[in-house]
Amino acid sequence: MNNWTLSTLMSEMIKTRANKVGTPRREVWASEIGMPYLDRYMDMTSVPYTNLPDSKALLNFFLGEQLETGLKSILEGLGIAFTDNERVEYQIKDYLPVIAKPDLIVEVDNWDRVKQDLTEKAKALPEDKYKERELEKLRNQYKVIENFQTNYPAGLHKTIFEIKSTNSYAFKNIKREGAKLHHELQLLTYLKAYNLPEGHIIYVNKEFGDMNEFVIRADNERLNELWEIDIQTMSFYIKNNIQPELEFYASDWRYKYSKYYDLLYKELYEREKTND
Repeated sequence: MNNWTLSTLMSEMIKTRANKVGTPRREVWASEIGMPYLDRYMDMTSVPYTNLPDSKALLNFFLGEQLETGLKSILEGLGIAFTDNERVEYQIKDYLPVIAKPDLIVEVDNWDRVKQDLTEKAKALPEDKYKERELEKLRNQYKVIENFQTNYPAGLHKTIFEIKSTNSYAFKNIKREGAKLHHELQLLTYLKAYNLPEGHIIYVNKEFGDMNEFVIRADNERLNELWEIDIQTMSFYIKNNIQPELEFYASDWRYKYSKYYDLLYKELYEREKTND
């Protein structure tokens, strides 16, 4: 009889999700803006990764994904949010196009229509042993919508939400220092692509369920300047087939998680430790 464990099966399954090489492309993904240019250049030109995440890291990422999916499901179930499954392309000047695919979009212009949709769902439930349970769920959702309507009678203006799950250590840092810059730039891309004045980044502590929410304005001058510098610079490198110079700051966490750590940064980190 073969011994096996569920954890082993899960690890093997999740390993199949890890890409070993980037896809050649001439477009910038919103999620990578603000990250090191050299890593991005190598990814965009399909240089094979030297450091794939291990099964523990992949499982941690997978669980974070499920938490984010659960939050989306709750809001979508209420009928006040949706996920745009289409990639939206945004481009200015002669820079590379930037691809936006936001986590969640919340919008309500008519509360009565939302309540009517819940009522129609209740009427359409099949006559089976699960009907009463589903009815109770819809009743609770209806009460939540009534409370929202009381508190926000004009509805909810269209707002993009970017959901990030994190561990307790990172969560404390974010609470103290504010949203991470590359997350702000990612959300700014969505605001540009959808022509919206503001969006929200929500950080969820995977261990304790706490949440921090930050509002990002589309007219933030500092972020807009950094955003354009990033897109202009990355476009220059890709269009001219010029590999960026190696950037390295030992105190910068981004390099430790690089998919090219062994190739680019390992020796530098070891040298830094020796000097210490």
